[in-house]
Amino acid sequence: MKNYDFIIAGGGGAGLGLALALLDSRFQHHSILIIDSDTKQKDDRTWCFWGDETTPFTSIARYSWKKLTVRSESFQQNFDLAQDGEPGWKYWMVSGLDFYNHARHQFSKYPNVEFILGDVERIESQQDQATVWVNGEEYTGKWVFNSIIKPGEIKIDPQKQHDLKQHFLGWRIKIQEEFFDPKHMTLFDFETLQKDSLRFFYILPFSKNEAMIEYTIFSAALLTEAEYEEAMRIYIKNNLGIDNYSILFEESGVIPMTDYPFQRKAGKRVMNIGTRGGLVKPSSGYAFKRMQRDAREIVSALEQYDNPFKIRKSPGRYLFYDILLLQILFRQGDKMKNIFSKLFQKNPIMRVFRFLDEDATIWEDISLIASLPPLPFLQALVRVYLMKKI
Repeated sequence: MKNYDFIIAGGGGAGLGLALALLDSRFQHHSILIIDSDTKQKDDRTWCFWGDETTPFTSIARYSWKKLTVRSESFQQNFDLAQDGEPGWKYWMVSGLDFYNHARHQFSKYPNVEFILGDVERIESQQDQATVWVNGEEYTGKWVFNSIIKPGEIKIDPQKQHDLKQHFLGWRIKIQEEFFDPKHMTLFDFETLQKDSLRFFYILPFSKNEAMIEYTIFSAALLTEAEYEEAMRIYIKNNLGIDNYSILFEESGVIPMTDYPFQRKAGKRVMNIGTRGGLVKPSSGYAFKRMQRDAREIVSALEQYDNPFKIRKSPGRYLFYDILLLQILFRQGDKMKNIFSKLFQKNPIMRVFRFLDEDATIWEDISLIASLPPLPFLQALVRVYLMKKI
């Protein structure tokens, strides 16, 4: 049996982000064990977020944009973060493989960091330590941080909680002609059939003839592979006017959007992080920036109190907002297009970002909410009230 100061179960964005935050603190020479079932040698995803250059991992961002567009059939809103936002703010993109390679490079400098390839079988918390079983072996740690969700572990009650998903298909395409503006990305393009759910495209241009195009849906049910691909082909041909292109890279995924009460504390010495810890924002699916902020708050709590659970909690009103938005997405998904359009039409871009980051003042929240159509929210409020009474 080997003993560690910190054991991190799961080597994805949350787990590796926490390990890197520990190395950037007074714990940098403490023993750290990272466990994952994958070697992380593939470029399996992209993470996007907004912020200035002090935001974690902007240094390894492969691309960034200051100019953003939100559009639908009836309007187009352009934003320039250099003018409409804050100095240094950009929309950043970090590739999965760049993140994994950066983490491996940093870990190679510290002999106190170990990595085990295997499946976590179970975790048990004791009074002064926790035990993790991997491949039949036992490992103990003063603190264990778990981001692994096994099938069937999360049981959402549809009578009391919403169970939606953000699901998407992305193609990195290359064309012969110069078409894209590499300085200007499309954050939301709602000009597509909604089909009773919120659907949009976004475009991340990498050069004048290369871009990542993603088709994203917020709904309870997933589509077939053929349906995602058909929507992509229609958008590229009819909306962008591109007939000939090659697909260089493809990504797809499913992100939970739910008000299920994920627990942070899984025992006196075990803390849930990442998606398992409820770090995915329920109404939007944004996660990466939230997970990295959470990692630094965990480390700060350990430094100050020797207890990772003493972290800042987001104001409770944001969960209430999320629940209302989830209810509208569930019952009236086709109305979300108009709500998101008004959100960006009638509010400064930084107010929207602060709202989504859960950093806005209550007066900013009131101003933003007042700019949105009230009827869907009033209807959602009644339904949520009835749900909680069931």
